Amino acid sequence: PAGQPTAVLAANVKLLPALSWGLFAHGLVAAGAPAAQKLALSALPVSAKDAAGGTRLRVVHAAPDAPPVDVLAGGKALLTGLAFPRATDYLDLASGLPATTLKVRASGQAKDLFDIVIESGVATATRGQNVTVFATGLVGTTPPSFQAIAVVETAAQPTAVVLPTKPSL
Repeated sequence: PAGQPTAVLAANVKLLPALSWGLFAHGLVAAGAPAAQKLALSALPVSAKDAAGGTRLRVVHAAPDAPPVDVLAGGKALLTGLAFPRATDYLDLASGLPATTLKVRASGQAKDLFDIVIESGVATATRGQNVTVFATGLVGTTPPSFQAIAVVETAAQPTAVVLPTKPSL
């Protein structure tokens, strides 16, 4: 933690050379956390941009207390059954990120848990880029700390944008 003398995670990471990598920490620091939810480090390879100029979207489930999820856009499933701490492969979106509200549901359920708003400015700025959206935080706290962070990987200067996220009504 910032300003603390003791590290909460130490890891040796071996990465294949000649590739770009993104590292992310996920899980809980709490002493009583279940083994599957303990703090860990994962690596994701960053792929080259789509030669045709399409947007490539990858989603990382990094919310340790959330169930496996389905993500929908415009009522259609973008992905199903994504469990903690997994990531999807890149999804090719020829027309860019949907300038809409993504719905996050517990896998196989009809009730939406969270809405993730992709504003038109974010959708425009990410067109033709590789974007990884991290779903992070906790859903079982009051209020939930769940949030979505979009990382534009292939821009000249990679950037992160917090996407407006709220519990579904």
